[in-house]
Amino acid sequence: MAPDLALLPVNGRDAARQAGGIAGNLTPDEAIGLARAACIPAVIGHHFGMFAFNSADEVALAHLASETRDLRFVPARTGVLWRLDVY
Repeated sequence: MAPDLALLPVNGRDAARQAGGIAGNLTPDEAIGLARAACIPAVIGHHFGMFAFNSADEVALAHLASETRDLRFVPARTGVLWRLDVY
C-alpha cells in the first residue's frame, strides 16, 4: 500500500549552491516525479524560505501547485494546521 502523503524538501539544488558547500534538496519537479513514481497522491513541499541563499521560488511553487492535476502539491506555509483524517 502506498502512502497517502509525502512531506518532501523542495528548496532545490544547483551549481551555485554546490560551489558554496550547500547540497540542496529536491527540485519541485523531482518531488512531484518521486510522488508519481511511488503512487503518492499528495505532497506538502517544505524546506524553502528558511534562508535566502538556499530557497525555492515561492511564486513558482504556488504556480506549480495550481497546475499539477494528477496529484495534489501544496507548498508548506507557517501558521497552517494540517489535519489528516485516519480512516
